[in-house]
Amino acid sequence: MSTLLVYPSPDARLSLTCDASDRALGSVLSQEENGEWKPLAFFSRKLTPAEQRYSVYDRELLAVYASVRHFSYMLEGRNFTIYTDHKPLIYAFTQKHEKCSPRQIRHLDWIGKFSTDIRHISGSLNVVADSLSRISEIEMPLPIDYKEFAKVQLSDEEFQLLKSCTNSLKFQLLKVPGMDTELFCDISTGRCRPFVPKEFRRRIFETLYNLSHPGAKATVKLVGDRFLWPGYKKQVAEWTRCCVPCQRGKIQRHTVSPLGTYPVPRHRFDHVHIHLVGPLPPFRGYTYALTCVNRFSRWPETIPLKDIKAETVAFEFYAYWIARFGVPGRLTSDQGRQFESRLFREFTQLLGVRVVHTTPYHPQANGSVERLHRQLKSTIRAHATERWTVVLPSILLGIRVSVKEPLNVRLRSWCMDRLTKSLVPPYSEPHLVVSRTSKYFTIQVGSRQQTVSIDRLKPAFQLAEIQPFRVSFSI
Repeated sequence: MSTLLVYPSPDARLSLTCDASDRALGSVLSQEENGEWKPLAFFSRKLTPAEQRYSVYDRELLAVYASVRHFSYMLEGRNFTIYTDHKPLIYAFTQKHEKCSPRQIRHLDWIGKFSTDIRHISGSLNVVADSLSRISEIEMPLPIDYKEFAKVQLSDEEFQLLKSCTNSLKFQLLKVPGMDTELFCDISTGRCRPFVPKEFRRRIFETLYNLSHPGAKATVKLVGDRFLWPGYKKQVAEWTRCCVPCQRGKIQRHTVSPLGTYPVPRHRFDHVHIHLVGPLPPFRGYTYALTCVNRFSRWPETIPLKDIKAETVAFEFYAYWIARFGVPGRLTSDQGRQFESRLFREFTQLLGVRVVHTTPYHPQANGSVERLHRQLKSTIRAHATERWTVVLPSILLGIRVSVKEPLNVRLRSWCMDRLTKSLVPPYSEPHLVVSRTSKYFTIQVGSRQQTVSIDRLKPAFQLAEIQPFRVSFSI
């Protein structure tokens, strides 16, 4: 089925104009509108080797037969006229069948099922069908003058030097298809690659590149598969990068701004990341949650909310975080309307908290709390219950007591030191320091090694004659 160019009218007159050449056949189906013929659809195909040996009469008859068969869904039950520039064909239905071959009879029998009105049209007026059957006759001007190309190639100094010095390339004089010109081509790769002199390199590049303006790698391969000259890869890549239309029109994702860094927190609960998550499955009126994460210790808090109004968020943050851990020095949030509201801004100014907003549509900038969201959601799904506010305390307990691999410590022991009983020394005896970082020490406690935060350590001082270790700390 062909693509229709205009909307077909069931009452309009139809015409089918056909033509055939030595290589192909073509036709155009038209309908009359306001006294003018407008094309509905086109059809053409290449002749098979056997069909190319047909006589002129048989090829023209084949063009009509193939066109009627192709447009049968449009022509069935309609009165239409067949036009051809081969005049003997108009007598096809009036001649004696004894003069026709079996193939001609079959073709005429099929055509006669639809129409027997065949009329002659002058060849000069049969432009559309003639063009469809003779695509090869539409000549395009060659972008390269191969005769001049061959002449410059012989006098090119780079080619003479390359031909005499190289061992990897094999140059052979080959004829250009369809022409009498011969060019020196490299055949070492199994492909015929002509050597391109300097005067033609830019023209060769533009001829291939302007087809679809591909990228640098694709253009280098496109040129390298067909032509050859010294340093073509670097030159073609440079020309591709300098294409002004591509720089204006193509989207570049390769320029990335450097990552920013947060200042190191001075102590625990000094820097807090907050965010809102939801809507969640409603339970007891709670559909949202306010999540808070301490940047220094990664201590998490999740506060169920019934709504996400600015006053609700500010009050819950004050009641559940500030009342427990004190006023933070810095607060990081996204650009949600709750955190940018006038109420929340005055609330943080009153407490002396510096608020930092992340860039929009970039959740990676608030990655600490986003990572907590993923862990919370996956754990709630694992509980397989919509009573998420009931299981939330247990989930937070599991997160706080789990061991963090990079530091090999638990959040609970990292944030809240164990209270010692009365009359118990606050520090144990000196221990050997195995390794140290700016945040924690690894010490030898009895027969095992223990990683301890620097906040829980105290330097030990001993006399030289009784000092068992060179470096020691008490915990």
